[in-house]
Amino acid sequence: MMDRRAFFVATGVAVGSLALPSIATAGQAPSKVYALPEPTLFPEGIGADQRTGWVYVSSQATGAIVRVNPRNGRSEQFLAPGTDGRVRGNGVKVDGHGVWIAAGQGGATYLYDTKHARLIQKWALPATGFPNDLVVTSRGTFVTDSWDPVLWRVQLGVREAEPWLDLTTTPIVYTPGAVNLNGIVATPGARYLIVVHSPQGTLWRIDTWTKKVVQVDLGTETIVAADGLYLKGRTLWAAQNRFGVIAKLRFSEDYTSAKVLSRTGDATFRYPTTIDVLDGRMLAVNSQFDKRGAGLPPELPFTISSIAIP
Repeated sequence: MMDRRAFFVATGVAVGSLALPSIATAGQAPSKVYALPEPTLFPEGIGADQRTGWVYVSSQATGAIVRVNPRNGRSEQFLAPGTDGRVRGNGVKVDGHGVWIAAGQGGATYLYDTKHARLIQKWALPATGFPNDLVVTSRGTFVTDSWDPVLWRVQLGVREAEPWLDLTTTPIVYTPGAVNLNGIVATPGARYLIVVHSPQGTLWRIDTWTKKVVQVDLGTETIVAADGLYLKGRTLWAAQNRFGVIAKLRFSEDYTSAKVLSRTGDATFRYPTTIDVLDGRMLAVNSQFDKRGAGLPPELPFTISSIAIP
């Protein structure tokens, strides 16, 4: 029987069962790749420090955090595997406080100082959960849990993680053993959170004032296998990992509907999981999770791709 970790890798819909619009290739400035250290990495999350140019990448296999600087090509280990009990790493975000990490299967949420790699705070979550991605806002840092139907909130100086929203009281339906909610972003001012349900390919708008949850109307479209998200204004980009593309969507003014504008692939993509933007370029993590799940040797070194923003 497939265990839950294997399911994380294998979950998705076969390409042939989903009709996708024509896929564009990343154009304009040529794509680039940046090598990541460590041959067992299987990277997952990414967070760019806009001030220093360092890009932090998590390892879903070991919990290590590595960083690369596209401005000068440097790469190095930031946190060793197992640091502070972390054996996996998923979502990563960087802000003025430091590097935030959602640690994945049975994990916690961490915040580290970027200068000295010093642990600022750790928030434990239930061992049954899978803290997958996070977004830092003025209302706290919200963390999706892919296995337990809870949206968590953590705050600096508050010791315990808060089960901010019980998703069983909302229209969002969790399937036991599945990945369920994954990527998360916040609209300007943090009025709304946008989350994606990966296996269903649905987007959900969560009101941070009222906690009301509504499904975003995508018309006849879905974004199955959507993983990491990036939002600017009313434009959303989503990495559809299994399909090797980045979908671009445009929201209505109230974020209750969205239209898929394009899907962009690139020859350098290798099962892209999460995305961020630095210096006017989009960065995508090449996880190679399709090889990990099948027990195949990955292409080394692991990389992140830099493409023109679709």
